[in-house]
Amino acid sequence: MSWERARTDEQKEVRIREILETTLNLYKSIDYDKITFALIAKENNSARSNIYKYFETKEEIFMEYLSREIASWSTSVCEDYNSGKMNEIKNSLEFARYWFEKFMTYRTMVEILNLLYTTLEKNVSLEALRKIKRSLFKVISELRGVLIHTGVFQGSQAVQDFLEATLSFNMGFFPLLNMTEKQKEAMLLENLPIDESRVENLYIRTLSSFIDSYRQS
Repeated sequence: MSWERARTDEQKEVRIREILETTLNLYKSIDYDKITFALIAKENNSARSNIYKYFETKEEIFMEYLSREIASWSTSVCEDYNSGKMNEIKNSLEFARYWFEKFMTYRTMVEILNLLYTTLEKNVSLEALRKIKRSLFKVISELRGVLIHTGVFQGSQAVQDFLEATLSFNMGFFPLLNMTEKQKEAMLLENLPIDESRVENLYIRTLSSFIDSYRQS
């Protein structure tokens, strides 16, 4: 990989994508805590100084990845609506299942999103922090405008609350679908086996109940 000086916006975008791709590949193969700028640079046949031209910390790299993936995920949901795919959804339970399956197609995004408040936001610049907040706000605004027309939600406030609550639900449920072998063994030895299908169904029923609660109030 050549690291000649990037002069145009297009060249800079290429560099950023290379850094994101390398970092994500490392994340899939080693623990988050073991990822460093030195390791990222080594994988890119570059120097740490080149990485610092675009990001101040590794947390900023992950947050940039999140911003892009969240936008991609939101676009995918909107495309499902515009194509008529959501017309097949008749009730909150069917919508909750769709929502779960859509997140599962962006499983790495959801996994890293769980690090956002506990890890990533604590070691980034104010500008980077504002950027991810703008990304989340934009996505919520876009999805609110789409989901209100599905017929599943009882008003715009129900949609807004659902989108905000989804983040919390994900942090509780999705880690149970991504446990290490050691974690699974510990649960099994304590007679607390994790059945992924049960976690999935519990997540779906929880979302469905949340949506329906606005019809009862």
